[in-house]
Amino acid sequence: MEYDVAIVGGGPAGCATALALCQQGISQILVVESGHYETIRIGESIPPDTRVLLDELGILGDFLKENHEACFGSCSSWGDDELGYNDFVFNPYGNGWHLDRRRFNAFLTQKAVERGVELRCGTKVRSCDRIPSKGFQLQLVGENKQTGTVTTSFLVDATGARGSFAKSLGARKLFLDQLICAIAFFELPPSSHFSKLTLLEAVEYGWWYVAKLPNNMLATVVASEPSIIKETGLHRMENWLAYLKETKHVSKELADCSAIENLSVSLAS
Repeated sequence: MEYDVAIVGGGPAGCATALALCQQGISQILVVESGHYETIRIGESIPPDTRVLLDELGILGDFLKENHEACFGSCSSWGDDELGYNDFVFNPYGNGWHLDRRRFNAFLTQKAVERGVELRCGTKVRSCDRIPSKGFQLQLVGENKQTGTVTTSFLVDATGARGSFAKSLGARKLFLDQLICAIAFFELPPSSHFSKLTLLEAVEYGWWYVAKLPNNMLATVVASEPSIIKETGLHRMENWLAYLKETKHVSKELADCSAIENLSVSLAS
């Protein structure tokens, strides 16, 4: 099959690209996604001015109906033991949001498909060859090892921070840092009235971050350099919990919560 644009990666970047291309009248668009929007995704906070981007894509109204958790700002212990506050009440665009990323990703995909974008989940690019004056030829492989070939005039790598597809074509990554996040999800007690502010706490080995998500869940993250994560053992749940207990603010907020997801370690995007 032939496409105008093929996008490798069906996350927010890939789907937003597809939606923007649809608005420009480009109709033959393929999105290739290796997963099925069921795995944990890190990156759940979006600022108030995201409202402008969603509006430009024509999906703001539908997004608001998704009822993600409102975020009214942040409080942080950064360079000081006491908390400082940044309230979105002063932002002309209103509040931000803490997302259920699995649901948000699926929502963006649905909007793209509704506009005629073809989505292939559970599919990876096995190889990519340049075709003189025509673009690219991709060999795709699905979960059941079935293969197929498509051609496209233009190609977009939307595989995230790893840039795996671009690297396979010879692109070289430029690193400003190599921040690693170790994240666990907690369940709030039914009677909890947890703050709608993002909480950040700096520590000598990095920083902690807590955000309340939809469905009475908390995302709790420690961010640090890979060498420090390895030295401290923060990639192991027992060490992660031990360091958590030593924090001043984060440990207090999570005192009555219970972990419901295994620790996940990911390159920060």
